Amino acid sequence: MNRVLIMNKISKYLLLTAVILILTAAPAAANNLGEAVETVVSGLTSDLFMEIEADQDYKIAVADFLNQNYRKTQLSNFITENITIKLINESGPNIRVLERQRLNSVLEEQDRMTSGVLKQDTSEKIGELLGADSIVIGKYYNIKNKIHLIAKLVSIETGYIQSAVKLVFEKDEITHSLLGENYIQRTMNN
Repeated sequence: MNRVLIMNKISKYLLLTAVILILTAAPAAANNLGEAVETVVSGLTSDLFMEIEADQDYKIAVADFLNQNYRKTQLSNFITENITIKLINESGPNIRVLERQRLNSVLEEQDRMTSGVLKQDTSEKIGELLGADSIVIGKYYNIKNKIHLIAKLVSIETGYIQSAVKLVFEKDEITHSLLGENYIQRTMNN
């Protein structure tokens, strides 16, 4: 029994070390929004999917990605929906992605009790209410002609960040459109 406890502690320290290395590393780059979504999903879940046993059911919720002002935008919806679709299509049959409408109804209830800002501890409580094992949370920053995207996979049980991804990509026509920006004017000014 002692050996199991020691192995669990070592695993936690290795995971913490990996998270620290990821967070301090330079951000990954993506050429466009679609590639960014692929990078986020593979970066967050590659290790997780290898650790889950074939007979183990695992549930993941995906919270809305917010902008730097903690607002939900068309780009937020696009990122969130595409991460959800990518998770569904790339995960095995034992990985379940929870329906966002269910998540949103829980968020609306939480919104009545909080300031409306989805913080990590709030996300964990919501994930727990949904019966999720993990929740994907994220934020993006719109800086000049680039989007800086940060995503985290948080364990509901422990509250620890299981993995994190930070990447930067140039805005393309789709991104400008989702942000409500005139693409031609924006590219001429930069």
